[in-house]
Amino acid sequence: MAAGAAALLGGLVVAVSWRDPLPGETGLLELVVVTDDGWRAVASAVAGATDLLPLAVVTGVLVAGLLLRGRARAAAQVAAASAAVWLVNPLLKSLVARPRPDLADLPEHLSEYAFPSGHAANTAVLLGGLAVVVLGSPGSLRRRVVWSVAALAFLVVAASQLALGRHYPSDLLAGWLLAAAVLALLPTRRP
Repeated sequence: MAAGAAALLGGLVVAVSWRDPLPGETGLLELVVVTDDGWRAVASAVAGATDLLPLAVVTGVLVAGLLLRGRARAAAQVAAASAAVWLVNPLLKSLVARPRPDLADLPEHLSEYAFPSGHAANTAVLLGGLAVVVLGSPGSLRRRVVWSVAALAFLVVAASQLALGRHYPSDLLAGWLLAAAVLALLPTRRP
């Protein structure tokens, strides 16, 4: 699965580098960017909660909790997967150098480039790492519940980034593929 996710990510890098934005992305983004201050505030709150610093703190708490429970291997895997995504994402942003959409006013603190979405990648590696490393075998009920909650979180994060006009849809897909490629390298825990 790691090779498949990496290959899809590579294909997306080529596609975005060749044609930016991809067909239909601007039109879709024009439909979903919100101008209502109330909805922008909600989307901004989601974006703030899924910035790198808050997710790094949550990851640190998860790693510390695993260490306190004697799960050093799981702690190392979550930390390594997260660190890999945190390091590779800005490198890919610089490599592709895709400007952010210009459909909405963007905060000055945002990085210049949009591809891949750090919010999507960082949320996916945290929640995916929790499911893969911490919560048991692939068919376990706990893991299915976490993946269901994670899928909802992925959609909420994506919706907030699109509503704020910060990313094209392919930026979000690229973030998820980056996290999937890294997570697929982790061994699953067997009960």
